[in-house]
Amino acid sequence: MQTLQNGVPVPTNSDPYNLTADLASAFNAADVVTRVASKAARDALTKKDGMAISRLDLGGQIEVWDADTSSWSLGIQHAEFTGSTSPTGGAQWGTGPLSLDSAMSRNGGIFTSPANDKISLPGVGLYAVSVRVQLSVNATGTTWVSIVNDANTMTYSSYDIQPGNASGAVSLPNLYVPATQNIRIVFYSTTATGYTLTSRIRVSRIG
Repeated sequence: MQTLQNGVPVPTNSDPYNLTADLASAFNAADVVTRVASKAARDALTKKDGMAISRLDLGGQIEVWDADTSSWSLGIQHAEFTGSTSPTGGAQWGTGPLSLDSAMSRNGGIFTSPANDKISLPGVGLYAVSVRVQLSVNATGTTWVSIVNDANTMTYSSYDIQPGNASGAVSLPNLYVPATQNIRIVFYSTTATGYTLTSRIRVSRIG
């Protein structure tokens, strides 16, 4: 047998005639999208790096096997989380507990919120992140919302909410991370205590 440049094995002139096995080897190695009926059927496949499958139980969603991480990645990776909390004036705060909005997500468990104010990015890649916050009263004094690293030692992006306004948004169009990483949403305001802060965080894998 010889292996072609695209990885498909085919017989050579000196190989014995074995049509059934040779055809099976060639088609199993071909770079085509394999249709599967369920997660269990997907997991039972013999995997190879870059193998693409179509999940019929998820409307044909494409997933690709990554040999480096030994995991399936979604063709579309997007999640939206919502939160609600009551900040203390004059202190750094956050979103509080975050809940996945399943109706607005195509996630497959890729993005999670491991703790209050945090979103876990699943691994090496390029991500788009946006955060929108809404105060139940107009802001007074100094008010801002930021996207920071897990240790809160690096600010990726920040937005100042001007006094008299009750909402604001901050975004990261192309955040690159070299490994699995948590990002945090940090909020600060001198607005008097006693109001509610609601938030929506959107995160997508774009590369």
